[in-house]
Amino acid sequence: MTLDSILLLEVFDREKFNNWVEKGVTPAIEPSLKLYEDVLNLGFKVILLTGRSERRRSVTVDNLINAGFKEWDQLILRISEFHNLFCLFCAGIDL
Repeated sequence: MTLDSILLLEVFDREKFNNWVEKGVTPAIEPSLKLYEDVLNLGFKVILLTGRSERRRSVTVDNLINAGFKEWDQLILRISEFHNLFCLFCAGIDL
């Protein structure tokens, strides 16, 4: 096994991530922005879905606009109370 075949994983630091989100400087993923622009130009309605929590709606809206996502019909955010339930679902844990 060579070093280039080993995945290097960083432990997820929720506080560090949340602080980064609060700065509102997340750049657009260029292919996503291109798809968004193409969909708008074709006249489709746009619904944006994010894993960010509802309590971060304001900073998320500002960040989307600054990143080039200027208009949409609906923005769906995660309800904070369901975060742990979603994590259990993803882990395949039966309740």
